[in-house]
Amino acid sequence: MTHPSRKSNEELKRTGGYRPDRHGSWDMPIKRPRKPNKMHVESKKVWEKVCDVMEAAGTISVLDELALTLLCDTMVIYKKAHDQVMDDGFLIQSTTRHGTMTKTHPAAQIRDNAQTQILRILKEFGMTPAARGQKPSTEKGGEAATSILGLLNPK
Repeated sequence: MTHPSRKSNEELKRTGGYRPDRHGSWDMPIKRPRKPNKMHVESKKVWEKVCDVMEAAGTISVLDELALTLLCDTMVIYKKAHDQVMDDGFLIQSTTRHGTMTKTHPAAQIRDNAQTQILRILKEFGMTPAARGQKPSTEKGGEAATSILGLLNPK
């Protein structure tokens, strides 16, 4: 069974279907959570970039510390596994007692699992077109959201 796409709050207000108790927001202040002290150096760099993107989009809150930490750590894992697959190739030779076998690089599965987790967390933050219920735009947050790929290359 298919469900109709969700209407935006603006559309609900226009058509008279808006109910603050169902469609309202928490109106949390836009404020960066504190950066955890025990983070990997690369995760800290990604943290800063992710927080910049989320601040520009107006989607960050002090309550986001744990989810942001998971996102940043997982993005670093993805990047390292992806780089290893790109350097070594998707297939590797493995020697067993029965001879040499060709198999998928173990880092490919790590990369794929990390990618799945990243997408889940990005959806929670409304940082994918499907999560926002709209096509990518250049309105407030649109430019910041399109720079999400740059988060994987911290400088």
